[in-house]
Amino acid sequence: MHYYLIILLSLNFLITGCSQQYNTRAKGSGTQPTTVTTPPAPDNGTRLALLIGNDNYNKNANKLKLGALDNPVNDARDMAKALKGLGYQVILRTNVNKIAFNQAVRDFRQGLSQGGGVGLFYFSGHGFQYENINYLMPLQADIRQGIDIKEEALKADAVLQQMQVAHSGVNIMILDACRDSIPDDFFNDRKNKGAFKGLGTGLTQMNALRGSLIAYSTAPNTTAWGGLPGERNSVYTKYLLKALKTKAHLNYAELFIEVRKQVSAETQDVEVQQMPWEANSLTKKFCFGSCQDEDWDREGAAELKLQQDKLARERAELERERAAESERQRLEQEKRARQRANKSYRYTDNGDGTVTDNRSGLIWMKNANCFGRQDWKTAMRSAANLAHGQCGLRDGSRRGMWRLPTRDEWKAMMDDRYSWPALSNAAGTGQWKEGDAFLGVQSGFLSSWYWLFTPTAWDVNFHDGSVLGSGSTGAYCVWAVRGGH
Repeated sequence: MHYYLIILLSLNFLITGCSQQYNTRAKGSGTQPTTVTTPPAPDNGTRLALLIGNDNYNKNANKLKLGALDNPVNDARDMAKALKGLGYQVILRTNVNKIAFNQAVRDFRQGLSQGGGVGLFYFSGHGFQYENINYLMPLQADIRQGIDIKEEALKADAVLQQMQVAHSGVNIMILDACRDSIPDDFFNDRKNKGAFKGLGTGLTQMNALRGSLIAYSTAPNTTAWGGLPGERNSVYTKYLLKALKTKAHLNYAELFIEVRKQVSAETQDVEVQQMPWEANSLTKKFCFGSCQDEDWDREGAAELKLQQDKLARERAELERERAAESERQRLEQEKRARQRANKSYRYTDNGDGTVTDNRSGLIWMKNANCFGRQDWKTAMRSAANLAHGQCGLRDGSRRGMWRLPTRDEWKAMMDDRYSWPALSNAAGTGQWKEGDAFLGVQSGFLSSWYWLFTPTAWDVNFHDGSVLGSGSTGAYCVWAVRGGH
């Protein structure tokens, strides 16, 4: 019996807070494949895979400001290597534009049309939902308003339909497309809210066709983590690769349970835990490699039913958690709206690891002591390299957006009514206390020195608000800011 298998691997980082530390992206126009293994006419046992990794995005080329990513090319290449080891014939392409993307899918469909077996499509890069349809982002997409998405991006379900029409074997689709995509504050701009009505975070749920499996790296409407600092792959792909290396002989359900356990464990302490899940309509046993036991007996079917029931309970629990989190965020947004409306408020906690100074318009890190004490040059680098996912930041910021404060900005920050530290609370009605609105402000006589951004190093003593020139010697704290000047 023929059947279809579809896997959706969500990324994006979107998520993703997603801390993108490892940067080895390939450059190029995207019009040519990086590696192509042209398959011969497949027989019923042939396994053919198309893998695409896009990370060299230009955030200035599209209104959505979808910028460069660090992991997708690595993820696609490593998946290609793993699948080759399992007997798949592989077509690997990286950093493709829309024309090259469409051509790759047509080549893939042609290869599949010559026989049964397994067809596997993998995409890693930016992805999102628009009007409840999932789209994959090629390079150089000219998107200026929501309607452009339909012409410039590719529908995920259109690729699936190409695979379904091409052959009657097993179809696998892996989408690593939800990392750190649309910034949280994107819709704060009224023009964006109107021009991109229908745009949503993450991927929406896709129905599994008969004989198919859709495996998501995270829940619908949420983003997934990209690569953690210093790591080559996204969190989900890292554990999927590990499972393909050690557990490819297991039934798919067992393999994905292992991946889900590892991903949820690694992200349990972050703001939103990443919880992979699957939707399937498989009618037979399937393994990515050679199955240990080719017999699909009643015991195996019963085990699968137990696993499916467990997954359904996990999904229900996840939906309850998401509803609770959504309500918490709504209340926080209302609180911040009240603060913004009250012009007497000095600081507004933005709920994303940043605090806005309502007098100057500057945006400060909520965490005033993320890096500890550093020399001036190291402090300059630490501030310049700050990005979403570090030091509690969930604001979509990129490297190069943060910096050390200037002398005038420090002076404006100080409140000479107070000392130890010389800083007011969020309302501006009293002295700062931990969490109102900042965390970790250093106020001791020896510990309260912070660096300034000047041609020659200066520092500020936060216990009394004095600003002094110290050359570039010493080791002081780092409190980064963005905006203004």
